[in-house]
Amino acid sequence: MQADAEAICEAVTRPNMRFVQIKTEEQQAVLALHTERGILIRERIACANSLRATLAEFGITIAAGQSHLTRELPAILEDGENGLSPFVRTSIYRQSKHIRELEEQVKQVEEALASWYRTQEACQRMAKIPGVGMLTATYVVAAVGNARQFSTAKQFASWLGLTPKEHSSGGKQQLGGISKRGDGYFRYLLVHGARALTAWVNRNGAVEENSWLQGLLERKHYNVAVVAMAAKTARIMWSMLSHNTEYQPRQLA
Repeated sequence: MQADAEAICEAVTRPNMRFVQIKTEEQQAVLALHTERGILIRERIACANSLRATLAEFGITIAAGQSHLTRELPAILEDGENGLSPFVRTSIYRQSKHIRELEEQVKQVEEALASWYRTQEACQRMAKIPGVGMLTATYVVAAVGNARQFSTAKQFASWLGLTPKEHSSGGKQQLGGISKRGDGYFRYLLVHGARALTAWVNRNGAVEENSWLQGLLERKHYNVAVVAMAAKTARIMWSMLSHNTEYQPRQLA
């Protein structure tokens, strides 16, 4: 205890020390919902993979994707000529029922998040940013709160692990891949949204609002453009949360 107290006192005296902002009970509750959703989705994926493996052992394959599994399972269970024994058929039914229950629980969690989203003006402002949906908007408001705890947009992006690692030698600066430090789930949400936006621009062409992204796609590898878009989104979020402003389309240009 004494050593901890001494360490705290020493930390307070350091000018560059950044302190973690204490979250409200409401923020903690929203983050708990995001955690629950992540657990449910991982369990659903594991159950679906196990079910596919069981069917594959009996020569039955299903195309990739949850929608294919949901659509084809009823016909597989009803087919009396596919070689499945009663024991296996019952096992598959139980697993498919469990997957449906998990999907319903995910839906309930998302409805709770959507309900909170509708009451939060900051969340609705965040969702106006291209590539940002309800999940990302609720998470950034709950996880960050007051973005002024970060002095710059670059510091915020660095906290999320979206800035390049620096490798300097002999006075030469060389940048590598992103550091991937910090909140991995937050980074995943940003990259996932950026990937959807980049795919749309790549498919449909740019409009004035995202001409910057189109230019980047012409010069850089697709995945590099996706991560750069995620980092830019993080910077826009910081600016909007720090200054309590609305999204301005020119911020992506």
